[in-house]
Amino acid sequence: MKKLIILVWWMGMSCPLSAQKVLEGEFDGLMPASQLWDGNYLIFRNLGQTMVYEEFNEETRILSTAYLQDLKYKRGLYFSKEGDGKFQLKKLGEADPVLNQKFDYIDAWFGNVILAWHETGVKEGFVLSWISDQGKIIIQHRLDSIAKALGIGDIEKYGGVKYFQGRLRVIPSVYTEGLIALRNPESQRWGYFDSLLLPVTEQLYKHAEPFFEGMAAVMNTQGFWGFIDSSGEQIIPFQYRFKPSRFSDGLAQVKDKNYKIGFIDTKGTLVIQPLYNEASLFYKGYSLVKKYNQANTWLLLDKKGVEKDSPGLENTPLKSGYDYPDKYGYFPYRTLIDLMDLNRGIFIHGKSSRIYSLDGDLEYVNEHAIIKNLIGGKFLCIERSPLGKSYIPRYGLLNLQGEWLVEVKQSGF
Repeated sequence: MKKLIILVWWMGMSCPLSAQKVLEGEFDGLMPASQLWDGNYLIFRNLGQTMVYEEFNEETRILSTAYLQDLKYKRGLYFSKEGDGKFQLKKLGEADPVLNQKFDYIDAWFGNVILAWHETGVKEGFVLSWISDQGKIIIQHRLDSIAKALGIGDIEKYGGVKYFQGRLRVIPSVYTEGLIALRNPESQRWGYFDSLLLPVTEQLYKHAEPFFEGMAAVMNTQGFWGFIDSSGEQIIPFQYRFKPSRFSDGLAQVKDKNYKIGFIDTKGTLVIQPLYNEASLFYKGYSLVKKYNQANTWLLLDKKGVEKDSPGLENTPLKSGYDYPDKYGYFPYRTLIDLMDLNRGIFIHGKSSRIYSLDGDLEYVNEHAIIKNLIGGKFLCIERSPLGKSYIPRYGLLNLQGEWLVEVKQSGF
């Protein structure tokens, strides 16, 4: 089976099969996040513009001159920069904006929530809006209200509104499970607040992480990490020198003094010994882990600590799928999610990309390509020219049989 699939790919190199649909445009191999397949839309660049191809009706249209990363695209939603320089939330296929409010600054998505700011035109009038991927404003507060909740009477003594605003622009200032972590610029301590900015905990912590599965990792004044629940009660003692991961599927990663990764349960019991150099968060009963003393081979680990070979063996799983890589540590590896949800996942090995089933069958391989966004039995392929060969790389959307469904290429020079 493996030999057959590789043979098909090499035959495709010497005699490329025609795509079912050809679009005018280009893919950026150096910036894989500049193109996307989300199951409905194929997004790519053409002549300085971001284009959208809708597979259902086979229509292509211009989305924006901005790059996909700057549009903060998610599930058909995107932020369009208007003529006045402000951003407005829109949805593909709809003429009217999702929200009438315009924003001056857009953060990145954190899970299913994004933080946006806008000015009101009055002193201390910045407004923060946490927006869901359904296009709804979950909570909204003025900056001076946040300062008041933190016990700050005069923002100006901290360098003014823009400085104070910048102090909040960190990953923990996200909205998860109804709570927000905020830092007091006076005491340099973090506390948690509910959606009405009522304090849930005192401002006690040197660092505070977002809540997941009812618990959050926090650092005390002595520099040790532990976990609290949503009422602020300490659940797991402050005993970890290195920041634990969030809880995912009932387990959290912890590191020992040798930087080895193990897992604890919600009572703080070490249920999986610290043996691993790399590890995904658990998802649906499994984690992908790696021990460097085992020939760099990845393993599939269950919640009882039982190891078996990873479906991709020595091949490396995708951690983020190239989407928002700075936050991938807060979420299970993309490959693990796909293996559990789709029964197959993408792995990389050097410059090659491969798709393995959960049972370990090699379903697709391309020795000189980036592949990503495995959705609905289709995926993006961004080929790169092999050294010393005259092959012209191809870009587009393929199925698991290796058939080019949509190819994106430029005509002319």
